[in-house]
Amino acid sequence: MNQRRKLSRSENYSHIGDSGIMNYTLIAALRKFTATIKDDPDYFENEGLFTSGECSSFAYILNKEFGYPLKAAYYYGDGNEDLVHIWAEQNGKAIDFYGVSRSTGKEFLVDYLENMSGFSVDWSVDNMHVEDISPQQAKEYVCSESLDEAKAWIEKYRKEYAITARKEG
Repeated sequence: MNQRRKLSRSENYSHIGDSGIMNYTLIAALRKFTATIKDDPDYFENEGLFTSGECSSFAYILNKEFGYPLKAAYYYGDGNEDLVHIWAEQNGKAIDFYGVSRSTGKEFLVDYLENMSGFSVDWSVDNMHVEDISPQQAKEYVCSESLDEAKAWIEKYRKEYAITARKEG
């Protein structure tokens, strides 16, 4: 019987390279942040938190702040169903810590995973499933300590996450 679970923090970090952070150069091609965000002294700490274990907290706050519907990706293997990532989607765009992406669903997930520094390819995207997830379901994966940090970051860079106010370049 498959059992749904959130990967432990050590399992989540296993897909990050030696630097402990995502490859920003590759991610920047998908998402356009202002120089202000990547120059923020807390950027890399928040990137590590919200891309390696607490994406659920970030997505949950995106939903609460903007009303964006949520998506979750699960990996099926080893008799388990492991949560890989939770993000928001609105108007044909995916939104997570990195900002607004021009892709959604599995296409977004592939972009996200391919651009992780040191990501282990043994997780076949063919074994992943993307589905709608309610805010209540997302909250089951949330670490309450990270909610305040997610809220503060989103409030600080609200225009980067508010897709209705965003101008495409």
